[in-house]
Amino acid sequence: VRAGNAARGSTWLGRAIELYRELGDRSEMARATAALVDATLHDGWQLEAARAIARDAVDELEDLGTDEGLAELLGQLARIEMLRQDDFSLAIALADRALAMAERLDLRSLVADLLITRGTALSSSGRALEGLGAIEAGRRLAQADGLFYVEARALLNMSGPLAERDPQAMLEASRRALELARQVGDRAGVSMAANNMAESARYTGDWDEVLAVLTREIEASGGDDLERVRTALLSITADRGDDTTELMTPLVDYIQAQIETGEPAWQAQMDAVLGIVALPAGRYGEAFRRMSLAAEADPFNAALSYAEAALAAVLDRDRTAAASALQSMRSIGSHGVVVKLAVRRTEAGIAALDGDRDQALAAFRLVLDDYRAMDLPFVQATTGLMMAALLDGSIPEVAAATEESRAIFERLHARAWLDRLDEALSRTPSSAEEAKV
Repeated sequence: VRAGNAARGSTWLGRAIELYRELGDRSEMARATAALVDATLHDGWQLEAARAIARDAVDELEDLGTDEGLAELLGQLARIEMLRQDDFSLAIALADRALAMAERLDLRSLVADLLITRGTALSSSGRALEGLGAIEAGRRLAQADGLFYVEARALLNMSGPLAERDPQAMLEASRRALELARQVGDRAGVSMAANNMAESARYTGDWDEVLAVLTREIEASGGDDLERVRTALLSITADRGDDTTELMTPLVDYIQAQIETGEPAWQAQMDAVLGIVALPAGRYGEAFRRMSLAAEADPFNAALSYAEAALAAVLDRDRTAAASALQSMRSIGSHGVVVKLAVRRTEAGIAALDGDRDQALAAFRLVLDDYRAMDLPFVQATTGLMMAALLDGSIPEVAAATEESRAIFERLHARAWLDRLDEALSRTPSSAEEAKV
């Protein structure tokens, strides 16, 4: 059962579960319940409702032993716990238990899917290299067996750890996930792949490509899928300084309605959406607050959300907020190079706020060199913006970085960021605000 038929499928599955209960076929009852959990998840992303169904069923049926239905049910519960982002150790333990059954029963599709779940939980709990290895193992098994839906899921889930390490590789994985999801008609997978493409393309500068994808998909999507595509399109629209009202109003209304259902994940989504719009508009204090709240509630994306919060704080000349975002990035423990560079440039910004020009210049220089080497023009440009906002523009190194930033923003048609750059340059060293502490 997939998105679009989830509500109707849930009714049918509920009837099937009761029929299997009456017949005493507890293994088939477990399989039907696993399908019901999946349908509930896809019907408005009801994590808590899906979790309650799965937990109750596991409690009732765990005496089945090594059983295909129980393995599928445990796999769904592992996935739910991973998606809840509250207890990754539990998600890993449940996946391990299901994997042992699936291997013994030669359930290759389930093995592949469980490796992806386990790897995603590992990646989100500070074990990203091990997690990527597990996801890749699941992807290869799915590819070998022609399991396109499972392979697409692997490519989608490796995007998180790749975002912190190699946005170019994330973009390529997202392109392939989009191709596979379209091939099997998985609308949720299509919208997730398009969203991941937008996130990676923001770093790599492939904005026109992703805008074409999002424009196509926004016309073909509905429900959660439509709002996911709208969120991705909103980010680039805001970066380009275009009117966001047409995207923003229905998106905020939809998220607010979901918040009122009691699903806590939607509040983090609201904060992320509002932060996405506030940052390029120059509402730095709001952007810092919203992105920090989103990061606290969303460990999958926390490191890069804190990086955005740090950028907002530094541009706002708020040393206290910048130091808070820096500490949060460090506490996550990510070893991804993108996160390390975000930490280093935040340190450079704080040094500039403290008046240590030489230390700031040295750190900014290294960060810019690495961004150029990784071909990540947008973050290179926002680093130059930080330099223009904090350091004397008569310094040749600052002037050169500023001009590079302007050229990149112009190439990306990032009018909002060009406005922020002009604002920064309008503040002479003597008229610049004092740092906030």
